[in-house]
Amino acid sequence: MDRRQQDCQTTRQYWKPDDECTKDEILWMWRTVDEYRHRNTIHSFGVTWYFATSIKEINHLPKMETHDVLDACNKSVPIYIPRHPHESLLRQVLHNYIYRRWFRPYRSEIGCERFICKFIIPDDLQDDETSPSQATVSTLVSLNDNICTQIKKKCALFEKQHALGETVEATRCRYYGPEFSILQPLFEALLVLVCSCDYHDEDSKTVGRLPVILVRTGKEGGLSAPITFEPIADKIDGYIGEGRRATKTTLETAVDFITSLEAREAAAFGLRPDPVAAWLLLMNTSSPIVKEIAGDELLRGPSSKFVNTEKYPEWTGQGEMWDYRMVSILERREFNRVKEARSFLQY
Repeated sequence: MDRRQQDCQTTRQYWKPDDECTKDEILWMWRTVDEYRHRNTIHSFGVTWYFATSIKEINHLPKMETHDVLDACNKSVPIYIPRHPHESLLRQVLHNYIYRRWFRPYRSEIGCERFICKFIIPDDLQDDETSPSQATVSTLVSLNDNICTQIKKKCALFEKQHALGETVEATRCRYYGPEFSILQPLFEALLVLVCSCDYHDEDSKTVGRLPVILVRTGKEGGLSAPITFEPIADKIDGYIGEGRRATKTTLETAVDFITSLEAREAAAFGLRPDPVAAWLLLMNTSSPIVKEIAGDELLRGPSSKFVNTEKYPEWTGQGEMWDYRMVSILERREFNRVKEARSFLQY
């Protein structure tokens, strides 16, 4: 099936009345809408509403906005991206690459905005070295520690408000409750520094070769085991400082390494937040479509269990269309903007 035929088939399925859809079709539609919403939200916080901070006042950071605190929850690691002349393009390319490498169509657990990373932009971090110094790495570790401390304090406050029946006000994020908004142990234990100075207009298909620094912070409480770089020893391009706590590798290796750590922790403790509990929290059991599917029984989630992959062997639906069309268009638009800016400067 070519791309045009696939889009036409998807459109026809979405426009069918519910009473003409099979149970498999309704569950497929539900999941693909979930995928679209997740990709849209994660994209917005990674590319548009990214979190910027300063390292000059590292011990007196300004208060994080509530939506930034909540967006840090349920993310595996922070990715620090120093400023770059074409940083909007860089963020777009990084987001597209990381999302596509992490995401498994129909199967990834995406409830409560779960994702592999949160982008953090340190405004005044110099990134003009091929290999950042030990001092730079130490500064980032301190910054990450302070950010995590602030997140934990804010989450404790949110929990008190929640217990009193008060609403946690956030402009772009939703607070789901203490058991569904969790600062992940990996977020405190590991961080990634993108070597922005080595970015030279690679697109999301080739940016996996971009150098990054993986940093073990030393804060490993709550993990099933210490973090070691032994599994990627053959893909390491060097260490920074003593103790082998920071290593240089590629973005591709870093994403795969973090994904493996996610799987390790899930095998040890289960996913946190629990996808089934999160589904029950978010599902509107009074919805007509829920009653159409489940009747008097409980519709069991999460949506990662919905799609019959024998009937839907290829990834289609709103999530796939958003990935194929919208974010790809946004990436091309950023490349065109950079090209026009360069042409203007040369003129």
